[in-house]
Parts: sequence; C-alpha cells; structure tokens
Amino acid sequence: MKKRWSRPTGWSTLVRAAGELGGENSSLRGTPREVMKNEKSLTGGYLSGRRRIEVPAKRRRGNGLRISLHGASANNLKNVDVEIPLGAFTAITGVSGAGKSTLINRVLYPALSARSTARATAPGTYKALSGIEHLDKVIDIDQKPIGRTPRSNPATYTKVSTLSAMVFARTPKRALMDMSRAASPSTSRADAARLARAMA
Repeated sequence: MKKRWSRPTGWSTLVRAAGELGGENSSLRGTPREVMKNEKSLTGGYLSGRRRIEVPAKRRRGNGLRISLHGASANNLKNVDVEIPLGAFTAITGVSGAGKSTLINRVLYPALSARSTARATAPGTYKALSGIEHLDKVIDIDQKPIGRTPRSNPATYTKVSTLSAMVFARTPKRALMDMSRAASPSTSRADAARLARAMA
C-alpha cells in the first residue's frame, strides 16, 4: 500500500503521559529523522514503518448504498466531492485544518438535516447532494450537555460514565482515594445500587 501522508519537516516535540498511572510527562525533541530512529517513540515507530496498523482481513462491506456530496465549499474546503458508504461505520480523518469538521458539521449534516426539518441550520455551499432517500433520519451527537446539568452529556446518557466508574471502583487506587461512586451528584440511587451489587 502506498503511503499517502506528508512527512513533517523542521523540529518535532512530542509530549505524552508516562508512568504507571500516567501522572508523569515524557518528551522527545528532534528532527523528524531523529524521531523516526528513536526506538522508544511510538510516533517514530509509525512514521518509520516499524509499527503499522494492519487492514483487517475481514471488513464490513456495507449495504452498497452511499451519500454523495459534490462541490462542498466552506472555510478550507474548496469544491470538494465526497462519497460516504452506508451500512458501515465510517470515520472522516485527516490532518489538522484539513476541513473535517467543516465538511461534516458545516456542510453535510446541515444539508441532510435541512431536508427533514425546517429548524435546521443553513448549510455551507455545495453543488449537489444525493443518496438522502436512503436515510430515514439524521442525528447529530456531540459533547453538548443533555438536560440541565453540564455534567450530563452523551457519555452519561449512554451509561458509559457509569460503567467507567464501576471499573475504577474495583481498582486499588479507588480504595486509596476513599472515593464512593454514590457520592457523585450525577449518580442516581439506581446506579449506586447496581454498583453495590457489582462489587459484592
């Protein structure tokens, strides 16, 4: 597979959490070539080819349908065409400033939403949109609070936060900090009861 990434030039500074509990900082400075030669650098390993993320042997093919957006123009996007397959989990990736958020949040989502609700935000400029007939609804999930408290977001709504807290409650550090899941103001009595049963 041909590499399709831009190699950075100049000087690189990499900072990451280190230590057993992630409370320390580890940094690496040098030219990209020096970073790639450093055996301890995770980033250098991927840039040099020592490490790689293999393409899965089996991939979900989707349902053969797709959303096609043509001529998207907003912010950094200049007359961009994109096709997004349906029936599969699709991620939009790219370097910082490439226009990922603009493409999805400023153009595609408002354009799709405008077809289904009159309250939609006006989309950015585009020439054509097809495939919307394959969708029955469009849902935008972000990190905005749900309800009255800023602590309530999609993570709490889907119980991910509760499950994370239950895992944390089983660790030795929880005992050292003397933290109780039931003491959290965002925890319901039902969640506290489930936690107590899980730890019994």
